Amino acid sequence: MSQELRTVDWTGTGIALIDQTLLPHRTETMHVRDVDTLVDAIQRLVVRGAPAIGAAGAYGVALALLQGEREDWTDGEILRAISRVREARPTAVNLMVCVDRVTARLPKASTRCWRRPRRSSGRTSRPTARWARTAPTGC
Repeated sequence: MSQELRTVDWTGTGIALIDQTLLPHRTETMHVRDVDTLVDAIQRLVVRGAPAIGAAGAYGVALALLQGEREDWTDGEILRAISRVREARPTAVNLMVCVDRVTARLPKASTRCWRRPRRSSGRTSRPTARWARTAPTGC
């Protein structure tokens, strides 16, 4: 029985990427838990091929939400992180399209799904890490 390999996969806490720069001699998985690492991986061609780049970008939006939750980012910081993912490879149309498709769902999801209560700092509510983990089936 062979093990299924996925070029790009969501782990619940981040993204698992097969490092395509090492193929065909080695098969290693890179675990991405932050936007900087994802942007670097896209730019270094760790992930290749239009569908895989698009999937990595879509997961990158969820990754930005998770990182923003962990690091207590503002809405603006989250949007800048999403923009960095979108612009990681300027010629990758699928990357931009997939990031845009997922990002377009955020305002709707923030009103229908889980919202974090306002904090005393006056920050506005935004989609939470829980939304990022469950949105594909939960919203």
